[in-house]
Amino acid sequence: MKRLFLFAFTLISFSWVQAQPFQFVKTGNLSSWGAATTNDISVEDFLLNTASLPLSSVKWEATSVNMPSGWQFYVCDPGACQQPGVSNANFYLDTGRSLFSVHFMPNGIAGNGSMTVKVFETANPNQFITKTFSVKATGVSVADLHKNSVNIYPNPASDWISISAPKEMGEANIEIFNLLGRRVRFERMNASNERPVINMEDLPRGNYMVRITPKQGQPITKTIQKN
Repeated sequence: MKRLFLFAFTLISFSWVQAQPFQFVKTGNLSSWGAATTNDISVEDFLLNTASLPLSSVKWEATSVNMPSGWQFYVCDPGACQQPGVSNANFYLDTGRSLFSVHFMPNGIAGNGSMTVKVFETANPNQFITKTFSVKATGVSVADLHKNSVNIYPNPASDWISISAPKEMGEANIEIFNLLGRRVRFERMNASNERPVINMEDLPRGNYMVRITPKQGQPITKTIQKN
């Protein structure tokens, strides 16, 4: 029994020593989306090196790539942005966080793409981490996607309105105008798109225009009614 305990302890200790000192920061698989007419749809994560020293020889490999015919891809690892179609590369991993991103180029073709990546130290290839990066390229513009995904409720409104938007929109300014073109409200939407609640109680009855201007992209306008 004592020998069995020592053997098990040795295995556990060995596994702990062999465990990779790096990991992807974001949990779960990652996805993004955009218009098929855009040049590049990217999905980003960070590699976190928890060791006290940099790692001189780390490697990534694309274990699977699925995308429509006519698409291209490239990967930006912590060392460099690779040429399109390169499916593996060695790189130097500094301590702390380093950006790792997968880029798909849909070339005007709508569809879905994904890549599963394996990352490991070249001296210890049996210990590795994996992550799947996926994108969706649509046949409509990003502005139209945002517009169709923005919701204002209740409408008609009475005392307040709430605005929901896709997380991909990021930060945005929210402005409300009366029919004379006078701005009567101004709010900011943060990057996490927590639904802002805007007080409408003191505004006269009538129709109002809501303009939502993302930090990147074209303004989106909606009309609401105040009872």
